[in-house]
Amino acid sequence: EPIVGSVMTDSPAAQNRLQPGDRILSIGSDKITKWADISSAVDKHVHDIIPVVIEREGTRMTVSMIPKTDEQSKRALLGITPTVTRQEHGFFESAG
Repeated sequence: EPIVGSVMTDSPAAQNRLQPGDRILSIGSDKITKWADISSAVDKHVHDIIPVVIEREGTRMTVSMIPKTDEQSKRALLGITPTVTRQEHGFFESAG
């Protein structure tokens, strides 16, 4: 799910006050349904101001961001990481 797990300091997401738990609904004209959609949507808008629609506690809001380019990977970034969910499995489920 495209839910923010953490926000990096001094990132476009931090400057726009995104918070852990925010759900990313769309970036530009791209609808976001899974975390992998975020990278491809952001990569289309390097150096552009893009509207990012989020949902926080049931309320939709739009923020405008300019992605930051990562010097090492040369990819556009918003400065967010996904929520990591752990699933507990019993011994027999794990054994397959």
